[in-house]
Amino acid sequence: MNADTDSGMRQLNTRIPGVLDEEIDITWKARGFASKSEFVRHALRVAVGPIELSEETRGILKETAGELERGETVSHEDLKRERNLK
Repeated sequence: MNADTDSGMRQLNTRIPGVLDEEIDITWKARGFASKSEFVRHALRVAVGPIELSEETRGILKETAGELERGETVSHEDLKRERNLK
C-alpha cells in the first residue's frame, strides 16, 4: 500500500457502539486532529501497520513533528475560537 499514490479515497460505512463514538469524539479533538475522519484514518493506519511513504512525504512528516515539538501548532478548539467558529 502506498499512501502517496493511492489518490482514490473510498468511503467506509460502519456501525459502532454509541459509547465508542463518544470516546472517538473526545479523543480526536483532544489530540488536535482536524476531523473525526482524519483521526479514524490515522487509527486504521496504525492498526494495519506501516505504509510506504515517499521521501517528500517523510520530509513533511519530519517537519510537522518538529513543529509539534516546538509548540508551533494549535488545537482544533483553539483554532475554532481564534476564527470565531462554532
